[in-house]
Amino acid sequence: MVWDACTPLSVKESATGRMLAYPNTIQQGQTLQFQNLGTKVYLYSIYNHLGQIIHSGQLSQMQNALRTDKLASGIYLIGLKEASSDNQTVTKLIVE
Repeated sequence: MVWDACTPLSVKESATGRMLAYPNTIQQGQTLQFQNLGTKVYLYSIYNHLGQIIHSGQLSQMQNALRTDKLASGIYLIGLKEASSDNQTVTKLIVE
């Protein structure tokens, strides 16, 4: 493939790109809420600073919250993926 100065780079926008997780920064034991999930089912994974999955499950319009009582203080990554596609959104979560 040949690249020139006019070749645009882009990323395919996914439905999970509109996802909103709040609050962020969160106190240990609080509930993390997700908005804009729509009617689809999403798979989530929470990663620690070593890249290990420490918790995973499903989110949907009906079940759109995660408890953080089992998370120690620190910085985590949350990967949210549409169950029916390969598109994934990753966001940082700070637990105090």
